[in-house]
Amino acid sequence: MKKFLDEKEEALRKRILLHRKTKPRPNPFSSQLLTIVVEYVSPFSILNNNHEASIKSNIEKAIGEQTAYTCLEKERLDSIVFEASLENDFSVFLSARFHLFIAMDRDDKKINLVMRLVDKTRIGCDQWTVTIEEGFISKQQKLLIEQLIKTLNKTYKAQYPLKTTVKEVDDNGIIIDIGELHGVKSGQKFQTLDKKYVFDIFSLEEKQCILVSKQPKIILEKGDRLRTLE
Repeated sequence: MKKFLDEKEEALRKRILLHRKTKPRPNPFSSQLLTIVVEYVSPFSILNNNHEASIKSNIEKAIGEQTAYTCLEKERLDSIVFEASLENDFSVFLSARFHLFIAMDRDDKKINLVMRLVDKTRIGCDQWTVTIEEGFISKQQKLLIEQLIKTLNKTYKAQYPLKTTVKEVDDNGIIIDIGELHGVKSGQKFQTLDKKYVFDIFSLEEKQCILVSKQPKIILEKGDRLRTLE
């Protein structure tokens, strides 16, 4: 199973590199997307489709209810043909912060469930394995999901305060390059790094938002850096 998942992770990272060659590199200062792709990749089918759907559903439900991350629906990566015409359709999945592989194999009457969490911002991964006794799938799943949630929440806390870069300044306000998928919440305030100016959120979207300020004579330019006011 380790070799199988190593191959899957290597293929994923190669596809990410290919994607980055055709897209602008993300701003290293701005906070990362709080998104995760969940993919079932067993080397051969050992459970029926209902079991597979149940496992993915339980994991995605836990992520949605217990973390700030957003699960992205995704077909198997093996089905993707990386042609230029298709690249844009899958860029959102390749740019997700995390990719979670779920794999299973059978050993006699027991099932080994493995989850490998790949953080695309660093080398290496987190992996958890549990042996499932027949009839105890839900109970054993819970143990792995708890470890996954703990890891995601630890990463989320390390992301604060959120950081961003001014994308554009126009008559409507200051447009920044992070939004809901990065963890921005309605009601938050941003400030310049020198704490001189404070901004409120006027409009919030998935990947950007518009800020306004009541302070007069604010001079900001594209590329200036801001952070959330804690």
